[in-house]
Parts: sequence; C-alpha cells; structure tokens
Amino acid sequence: MVSPDAAVPFPVLVCDSDEMMVRLLAADLRRQEHFQVTECPANSSKIVSSIARTSPAVFVLGLRTHESSGDAIQLLRRVHHQFPRVRSIVISEDTGEELIVEIFRAGVKGFYRRSEYDPAMFARCIQRVAEGQIWARNNQIGMVISAFASSPVATEPKGLQSLTPRESEVARAVSEGLSNLEVAQRLGISIHTVKNHIFSVFEKIGVSNRAELILYFVTHKNSGDGHGSRSTHASPAVPQPAGRLRRSAAQESTPSNEDLKRDSVDMCGSTR
Repeated sequence: MVSPDAAVPFPVLVCDSDEMMVRLLAADLRRQEHFQVTECPANSSKIVSSIARTSPAVFVLGLRTHESSGDAIQLLRRVHHQFPRVRSIVISEDTGEELIVEIFRAGVKGFYRRSEYDPAMFARCIQRVAEGQIWARNNQIGMVISAFASSPVATEPKGLQSLTPRESEVARAVSEGLSNLEVAQRLGISIHTVKNHIFSVFEKIGVSNRAELILYFVTHKNSGDGHGSRSTHASPAVPQPAGRLRRSAAQESTPSNEDLKRDSVDMCGSTR
C-alpha cells in the first residue's frame, strides 16, 4: 500500500487504445509530484510485460464504447491474479451496470467516467486507490451491492456464523474501513495476526478481498447473520482517509466537480 505522504513518486502505468489519450493522461499525471508515469498501448501482452517490468502501484486502463469489454475483463482478471499488489483503475464512458459489476468482480479498485474527467480529481482517484481504497460513485457501488445480494455468496445464511469470535471482531473492524494497523491497535494483536484472521474470514465466507467483505456485511445488515453485523446506513458519501463505506441516493444529473467529490466513495483496504 502506498503512503500518500511518500516523498518518492510511486509508479503508475497508463494504457489506452487511443495513443493521444494515453499521452494526455500521462502528461496531466506528470504535472503531479506523486506519480512516476509509464505509457503503454492497450495490448494485453504489452500491458502484462510492462507491469512485470515497471511494477506499478496503479494500473490505469482506458476502455472505449466501441471496443469489446470481454477482452478487457479477461485482461483485468489476469492482472489481478498475476500481479495482486497492482491496483487497477478503469476510465470509460460506458457506465452500464454489466460493465461496472464485471470490472469490480475482476479485481478493479476504481472506476472513473471519461466525460467527467478532471486532472486534479483523477489524480486524487489514483492516489486514493494507491492508498488501498476503492473509488466509485454511489450508484455504481449500489450496482455491485445488488449483484452481490443476488449471488450465492451474498445469500449464504451461515457465512458469518462460521467465524470464531476473534475472526468476527476482525471482520467487523475491516467492514468499518479500518486498516490492518488500526484493527491491530483496536484488538491488541499484531498486524501479522490480523492478516491471518482476514485470510481465514475470506475463506470461510467466500470472498476474495476487503471490498467484497464490506459489501457482504452491507447485504447482510438485516439478515441477523453472524455475531451482530451492524447497519451501514449513513450520511452522503465523502472520500475520507479512513475509507468507510457510506451510501446515499445517487444523483442522476451530470455532477459538478464538487458534486463528484461529495458523491465519490472510498473503501479502505489491503491485506498485504
């Protein structure tokens, strides 16, 4: 996980089938002191080799509406499994539910709508994702929650009941958006022990990352599952370092930059 106060810029790999767009995105990011940017064409083999060579903290993939999303989803899954420490962001004009759900299932940590592009806000998106959070709008998070709610994992009634008391404490703390260090401090245990508990929780309830665990708690808030899972009703979402999940009614109109800031969602988390 990248510290936002790191003195050394962290590496970012930018890929898009439009060469001009790659150059524009890279140029904007290079104006920021936090990033060391590498450009790459949207070619699967070249992307994989570039990631292996540059070890980016964040991988940005631009998608076009006329391009097949299937190949992109396959690439994102490959990156997620082959390079688990690399955090992916998709920038696209397509905000359809199918794409949103599938990219997050493929391990993406952030989604940015191309028509709302603002250099400063996009840089903030990359920095938040590098810190271990998830960047998406409330209505997009709602799409993912709905998809999980209708999946076998989300409807398994005994998932949380299978946890030990300590695993349950760790799972609840993670679902609140706490980092590994914060969980360790709260429970008086080591970070290594926290990580072991998190991996055990993932295996028992059938999720693969912290975002899915948070969504699991959200979809089970009224089910009575486990050791008293908590309600997550809250005020409108504001990106915060603590990375808590906050849901509000999504605004359907095209937002201003301030609306986008207010309507963005961060969810903390790396198990590494």
